[in-house]
Amino acid sequence: ALQTGRLPVHVITELAGPCDKNGAIPRNMTGLAMQLKKAGYATHQVGKWDAGMATPHHTPQGRGYDTSLNYFGHGNWMWSETEWGGSEDHGKWPNNGLVDFW
Repeated sequence: ALQTGRLPVHVITELAGPCDKNGAIPRNMTGLAMQLKKAGYATHQVGKWDAGMATPHHTPQGRGYDTSLNYFGHGNWMWSETEWGGSEDHGKWPNNGLVDFW
């Protein structure tokens, strides 16, 4: 919803993997980066990109971001360098790392 400005039901992606052509935001939809660029802003994407990567046109730069520092992986092991499996010890983070910021 954030990338397209539309409700997820209107994006009509399938529950396919992001490398699948139907698992990405459709190319005919203008995204957040394109709208910001029209207003004169420079755009940079940081973090997990789960809005498609089937072709270069589906990646952050293909969707209008000037630069990106992205994470294409889909594992949830954020506290170790092992993507699938690994240590359950999350150190100082209580409740599996789910914390309130305020």
